[in-house]
Amino acid sequence: MKFIAARELRIRPGRVWKQLAQDDVVVTSKGRPIALITKITAETLERDLAQIRKARALGALEENQREAVRSGRDRLSDKDARAR
Repeated sequence: MKFIAARELRIRPGRVWKQLAQDDVVVTSKGRPIALITKITAETLERDLAQIRKARALGALEENQREAVRSGRDRLSDKDARAR
């Protein structure tokens, strides 16, 4: 995976497209990742978007589970959980 500064993307977009032919590109701003550019086609667009959304949803669920463990909510009874 390649990393490129947002400024570089703005100044030399052709360079990003060349890198994209080989690998995904992570766009950074002030050294922090802000976007992922990945190669897709018209045929795979809907499938790729669905997979990204699914991965984000699973990540959010995992974070909620971790937070429940940290806060002790994972040990609540069903009755107590419904009361909240």
